This record gives sequence, structure tokens and C-alpha cells, in this order.
Amino acid sequence: STNTVETRFARIDCHRRTPPVLRGTFRMGVNYHMASYSQEDKAKTLEALVATGAKLARAGMGLSMKGVQKKGPDDWDWGDAENMLDMLDAAGIRASTGPGTMPKWSVRPDAVAKAKETKDWRWEVITLPRDRLFERFCEKMAQRFKGRLDYYEIGNEWDLNFRHPVSEAVEIQREAYRGIKRYDPDVCVLPNGWAGANDLRATRNTPRADFQKEFLLLSKGDCYDVHPTHCHGDFRSYERRIASFMKLRKETGTDFRPWFSNESAISSWRGEREPAATVWKKIVFARAHGSVDYIWYNLRGTSWNPKDPEQGYGMLTAGYLPRETFVSFAALATVMNGQDFRRTVVRQDERRIYEFSDGKSVTLIGWDDACRSHAAGIRIETDAAYAEQVDMFGNRKRISVSNGAVDFEIGDGVKEEAAETVKALKMQGVKKIIML
Repeated sequence: STNTVETRFARIDCHRRTPPVLRGTFRMGVNYHMASYSQEDKAKTLEALVATGAKLARAGMGLSMKGVQKKGPDDWDWGDAENMLDMLDAAGIRASTGPGTMPKWSVRPDAVAKAKETKDWRWEVITLPRDRLFERFCEKMAQRFKGRLDYYEIGNEWDLNFRHPVSEAVEIQREAYRGIKRYDPDVCVLPNGWAGANDLRATRNTPRADFQKEFLLLSKGDCYDVHPTHCHGDFRSYERRIASFMKLRKETGTDFRPWFSNESAISSWRGEREPAATVWKKIVFARAHGSVDYIWYNLRGTSWNPKDPEQGYGMLTAGYLPRETFVSFAALATVMNGQDFRRTVVRQDERRIYEFSDGKSVTLIGWDDACRSHAAGIRIETDAAYAEQVDMFGNRKRISVSNGAVDFEIGDGVKEEAAETVKALKMQGVKKIIML
């Protein structure tokens, strides 16, 4: 077979290990499949994670009950998880992780019988262990890692693969919540991140309709601290699904809990420019609508298979080449980390401008989808002493404040930057330029 590969380069200026940012201040984070990498790849991917400017990682760290208690209830092996957490700590990155899957030896006899009857062996992954063994495991985990983790996420996308009654899912959540809070009351406990925003109907992947709704009604929001959701795809679909998600929370009386967009992205297989812009749109929109933090999915693709959409989500390719999302995310991290939402300045169908502040300065972030080949001028009144403009790849330029106002541009400034580059190259005697 043959394969054509485009190579690209990125220069990132924020490649420094800085102190962690604690929960309570907005942080951009990245999904990081840490446990699946060799030690060499752990070191390389961690350097890449630092370079993005992320201060939070939703990381697989070998903390599943299945991984820690392989042999039985008295077997406790925390070594892998501790080593990986040490690496994240040294990099100044806080962690979100979870107790994950259950071992075979812990499964109830009725779940084994059901698996034999249905030939569906996923009971091993998501079913309530016998004799409150899961609660005991979560208690030990919280005791050992107290203060070192920011989020415990109990499960993952159960609306796609949970085969038991919703009441059992709620009891798994309750056991985890009790066990963790007994020894680490300050840590934040999440339910599993829901794949759907508001699953009002059954799909080919979803075993039954209204799974998340039933979970919320049964739990009453009393066994978790923050409500996470996963919504992949383009910005327009994300916006619609978050609106549906908010409606569901209100209808079930669980909107008193904060929410968290903790897995969302868009694949780069069909081109990189839209995903690069979507980084800004999704993260800015989520923060403006109350998301406590944000996790982009994910750090690195692990193969070159174009038939596997999972590989298009990586900000790095399998060969550690940066996609445009890598540069865009790093640029936004220098702007958005630590920002509190203040107000919506412009809310139109295609034009958005949101205002944020970290208490020291004011940041306006906006876009205009109608500007395909040009930029649109915007005037904002301000008492600021000076201002600068940052494009979505981190290029900065000073702009003047005159008579209490500042003029800046939003839209497609990348073409203008490219035109300036072409002009400079021609002045240097370059005869042929191919723009990709």
C-alpha cells in the first residue's frame, strides 16, 4: 500500500513547566491516555501536554479497580498510578481520573448468570460489585491520594453501554461517592461523562431512551458534585446540544449542580482549519455558559488509519507532528486560563463576542463566520491604557486606544497574514510559492 504524509512544524513559546492551577480557577485541559503509553512515549507526550499550556489532564492512570486489585480483595497495587501522578505533578498539571472497570472476581453471581444467558460479558466492565467492595475500593483510593486529584469520574459514557437497570448505575455512583468523600471530602466527584447531551430517544448505540434523565431523577443530584457531558462535532451542533443539556438539567431539578464540558472536540480528518477555529469557539462558549473547566479530546492519535475517526481527534499525529489544533489550543491557553466570564457583548447568529477578566485585565474573544475572505472591523469603547490583538494561532500585535475606543478586527485574518508572507518572500527573490 502507499501513503502520503504532510509534514508541518509549529513553534510554541509557552513550553515551560509552571505551577499547577488549582480547582476553582478556569483551566483548559486535555484528554490524555497516559496509561496506554510506554515509558518513552509517556515522557514525550507529557512534554507535548506541557507545550499546549493545559493545566488539567483527564488521564487514564491505571486507577481502575480491575487494574489495582487484579487477584482479589486483599491485593492492592497502586504503583503505576502513583508513578504517573508523580509525573503530572512535576509537570504542574492537575488530574482528573476515575476508578474505571471492575475485576471478574468482584462480580455478583446474578450478573454472571445474566452474562451467560445473554452472551454479553460487559458485566465485567460496568456492574455493581458484590458486598460493597466498590465502596471499599473507592475509600482506599481516596485515602491514598487525598489532595492530589481534582476530579474522580465514575465510569464513562454509560448512556452508550450500560446494560443493567438505571437504579444499579445510581447505586454504583452512590457507593463511589460515599467511599471517596469519607476520606477526601474536598475532592470533586463526577458521574460518568455522558456521551449524549439529552438522550430523549434510543439509538443504535443506546440500549434504551432517557437513560441519563432516569439517572438524574433517581439520584436527585445528591451523589455527585459536578455534572459532566461529552459533545463532539462542529460548533453549531455543540451549541444546540448544550442548550438541550441545560433543558434536561432544569427539567430534572439537577441544575443546582455546576456542569463541566469534559470531553469534546472535532476530528481533523477532513481538514485542520475548522477544528483549529472550533477549539476557540467551543471553549469560549462553554466558559461563557458556566463550564467549570474544559477538556479537549485528545492529545495524540495513535495510528494513521483514516477509517478510524478516533485518530483524527489527536492534536498530535501518531508521529508527534502538530496539527493546527495543537497550535490553536496553545494560543488560547495563554488567553483563557484563569478567566472569569463577565458578559456577552455581541450575540448574533454568526457573530459572537464574549468578555472575560482575570481581575487584572479584560479580554474580548470573538469570531464572525460570515467573514470568509476578509476581516470585519469592530469598535469597542474602553478606558484601557493599551490593547493588543491575538489571532487564533497566537500571533500578537499592539493596537492603539484613541478617544476612549479601540478598533480591532475579527474574521479570517489568516489569509491576510499569508499575503504578507508571500509579499516578503517575493521581495527576497522567491520565484514560485505554493499555498496549501
